[in-house]
Amino acid sequence: MKVGLDSTVFKNRKFIDWLISNRGRFETHISEVVYIETLLWYKRIGIGKEGFDDDLNELKAEKKSFFKKKRSKQDT
Repeated sequence: MKVGLDSTVFKNRKFIDWLISNRGRFETHISEVVYIETLLWYKRIGIGKEGFDDDLNELKAEKKSFFKKKRSKQDT
């Protein structure tokens, strides 16, 4: 099942821990906007980028680009 996470989800540690323990059941992703919002919150509470990236790695979360990549003439 595909699951897109919002930045507010990361404030619920029990839910994040549950997702981590059940990560094989989900294909988890976040947008670039959610990444930046959550990163700022992690820094503000003293966890920082390393802690956030550790959580994303444990979740096996993929960061999805907000913008579509432009195709070059070589791609066509």
